[in-house]
Amino acid sequence: MRRFSSWFSFWLSFSLSLTLTACRETPDHLLSYGQEDDFNFSEAKESFEGKFKIFWEGMNCNYAIWDYEAANGTDWDAVYDDYLPKFQALDEREDSVSDDELRSLLEEVVAPLHDGHLYVQMQNHMTGHFVSVSPGLMRVQSRLDYERSKGFVPNLDVSELKEYDECDTNFATYYARVDTAFAVSERGRLLALTSPTEHQEFLCKRFGEFLEDYLTIPATANPVEAFNELCLRYEFLQIPGLKAFDPRVADFGLTMKYALTKDHIAYLYVSRFCLTPWLSQPIFSELLHETSDDVLQMRKDVCRVWVRWYDKVQELHNSGQLRGVVVDVRSNGGGMINDFQYVLGALLPAQGFVVADARFKRGVGRYDYSALIPQQMATLLADREVITEPVVVLGNCCSASLSETTCLAAKLMENGRLVGTRTWGALCMLMSTPSSYSISYASSIGVKDVTPVFCYIPMMAMIPRETGILEGIGITPDMEVQLDETLLQQGRDSQLECAFEYCRNH
Repeated sequence: MRRFSSWFSFWLSFSLSLTLTACRETPDHLLSYGQEDDFNFSEAKESFEGKFKIFWEGMNCNYAIWDYEAANGTDWDAVYDDYLPKFQALDEREDSVSDDELRSLLEEVVAPLHDGHLYVQMQNHMTGHFVSVSPGLMRVQSRLDYERSKGFVPNLDVSELKEYDECDTNFATYYARVDTAFAVSERGRLLALTSPTEHQEFLCKRFGEFLEDYLTIPATANPVEAFNELCLRYEFLQIPGLKAFDPRVADFGLTMKYALTKDHIAYLYVSRFCLTPWLSQPIFSELLHETSDDVLQMRKDVCRVWVRWYDKVQELHNSGQLRGVVVDVRSNGGGMINDFQYVLGALLPAQGFVVADARFKRGVGRYDYSALIPQQMATLLADREVITEPVVVLGNCCSASLSETTCLAAKLMENGRLVGTRTWGALCMLMSTPSSYSISYASSIGVKDVTPVFCYIPMMAMIPRETGILEGIGITPDMEVQLDETLLQQGRDSQLECAFEYCRNH
């Protein structure tokens, strides 16, 4: 019995010593941070120290490019040693910690990290507010071309074109369709009455309230929900355009423009990659099987514009009249990976197109990465011709994620060129569903605006073969062209003009 007790004491002591001396970078478990889990997030609810520990360990187990960060001078263990006391100090303070103080400290922590998708949010339990930081945004905001690129939408001179078409499924456009002039006119008419009835006074007051409430919608946390509540509240006023917006469509808002120059250069602009739900009948039917006439019309519009571009490219290529194709992904923040087939993938061979190598997390250790595997992008499966004429992709510093994959593909095509300015630097791909967390040791940590800590991190690293990892750097254009503000004020687009000129001369 004594011998058993001695051996038990020895192994217990030995096991504890291993646990206490184990290097932080090799944990043997994966906590369920990929969802709202009260047990794992309990310490963080009322503690800044608890929040930092969850953030640090979650990143340690899940982040896809620690080797790249180490090569660029980031010591993640040193980050723990340096910043844990600073978060502990916040807990020890007698006065309240402001949101700005928490944000500033978070910015210090994440500033050296390069992944362009990384987004970190912590709840300040002292104020109840969520504060967030993005190292990618911090970098891009410091660039000279950021202000010109932020929210940029090309404005084509339709009078100089042979063909033009566009569509828009964004909520903002739907919101703007409300005839506020009608409400102003009716209110003015009712105010002008010398002896209004009680009902007329009621209507006058309600029109005024509607106009006030309508203007607050864009600033609300959930504009679609607020707008739909507005529609219900003021439906009786019968204001033209005041119709509820299907909330399921809010995630699929995009603007698309097709143009054909008089000398047969086909142009396509996509503001956001969410074409797949609109162009794929099975996916559309699954997501929106019972929907309004407005949404059905949106789908018809998206299909019409894309088909016009695609058919015209094929028609002119087959007749030998196509001068080139310009694909514009400036200020496109990315989206669904399957969209590649509908844009650049509609010009490439049908068997797919390899843009880089990829690797995944394959364990909870910091450097538990899979072997490199070719990252092949899907191309359009259809009876069509491969486009051999010049293909130019337009990008800028706000082109990110799948937009950057599109830019990278253009540089790899024999007949492709990238024009504009260096892109964002966010090529690693993401999968934000909680189920993917335990499968790929990646995805999101926590739930946005719910758990005390939330991190949006990549599920894989994408590594271009010629350059290596480009996170935090971006894709360098073949022809760097700044957006000339002076010309822009004259209705001219210096980057687009360069793309057209390249097509004409090659």
